[in-house]
Amino acid sequence: MHSACYWISSQTPPHHLLGSPLFKGNKKGVLFDELVQKIKNKNLGVGESTVISWGRLQLIKSVLSAMPTYLLQTLKRLKYITERIERIFNKFFWGSFGNQKRMIWSSWEVVCYPTEEGGFGVRKLDDVIEAFQHKLWWRFRNQQSLWSHFLLDKYCKGTHPVIAKPSYIASANWK
Repeated sequence: MHSACYWISSQTPPHHLLGSPLFKGNKKGVLFDELVQKIKNKNLGVGESTVISWGRLQLIKSVLSAMPTYLLQTLKRLKYITERIERIFNKFFWGSFGNQKRMIWSSWEVVCYPTEEGGFGVRKLDDVIEAFQHKLWWRFRNQQSLWSHFLLDKYCKGTHPVIAKPSYIASANWK
């Protein structure tokens, strides 16, 4: 009955709601395995002979880097997950597919430099996540919405948000 009300199947966890896994307790990298596998499958689906390196660059900029953004902005970032995803991007960019190894000519850091500085202009996932966090904070501070009033009442309890101490039960995004 409850599963029908909340659109949750009676399968084993993790359950998903709006594309984000529902879980209790500490985050685990297992929650991101499905996302990492989707990115790997998208890379392998393109194939080596289909796309030249500049085409792979455009795929990374437009399709592949957009895949993890929703999940990474709804859950607290795990450093090793973003590194793992960026490693997949780097191998794909330099033409490594499956078990086939190719020479990686520069680090992902260099690929992510702006084009004016000798890079390829790819956005780092950590920078994207930080931008989303700043956007959330800006919306919280500048909009008079039901959501911002709820968060003020729940976490600030009459104090300014900058000096409010998060409780141990506060959400990871609030902390």
